[in-house]
Amino acid sequence: MKKHFLVVDDSELNLRVVSSILDRFGISADYVKGADAAFTKLSERDYDLVLIDYLMPVMNGDEVTRLIRKINGIHQKEYFGRLPIVMLTAEEKPEM
Repeated sequence: MKKHFLVVDDSELNLRVVSSILDRFGISADYVKGADAAFTKLSERDYDLVLIDYLMPVMNGDEVTRLIRKINGIHQKEYFGRLPIVMLTAEEKPEM
């Protein structure tokens, strides 16, 4: 069965980079910018893995992960408690 990831990042460039990498491995994904969009997607389907940016405005990746782990419900508590979540970060360097 083909894997499907959720990628959460506030940077369009980072989303494109991750998309390029996942495409090479034949992994499909949904790409969203920010926590609100991530929670919407998580309510719509199950994912095999979440890749989330640590340094996002409003709510960082650590805060989002903690809230995901607290989602309740019979199926949801078990699913969200074991959903693999990998935090990423990229530091953009200013042009010289």
